[in-house]
Amino acid sequence: MPPRPAAATAAAPAPPRRLPGVVSLRVRRDPRAGGALSLEAGRDRGPRNLLGVLLDAYWTSLADDPLSALLFTALTSLAGVLLFLLAHIAVYLLGQLMAVVP
Repeated sequence: MPPRPAAATAAAPAPPRRLPGVVSLRVRRDPRAGGALSLEAGRDRGPRNLLGVLLDAYWTSLADDPLSALLFTALTSLAGVLLFLLAHIAVYLLGQLMAVVP
């Protein structure tokens, strides 16, 4: 049998050392999900658009301080309703003006 090349007989490289407190960013696949990324792997990646950034910031603030986050939600909803009503009033008044002007 011919001798093996030196590269094939070399010992396998040692795995990289882990420092305490450092989290690995490798993506782990969930075998139960049929090869799809697991839920934990998705948390390593950040949001990709502005809406995702805003929702991520809201979700983390909800976890940290739920009262202020829910108050912000209520005030935002109230502002949306008021803008909706203001738009309807403006359209109504514009319709009244168009009816008067020939």
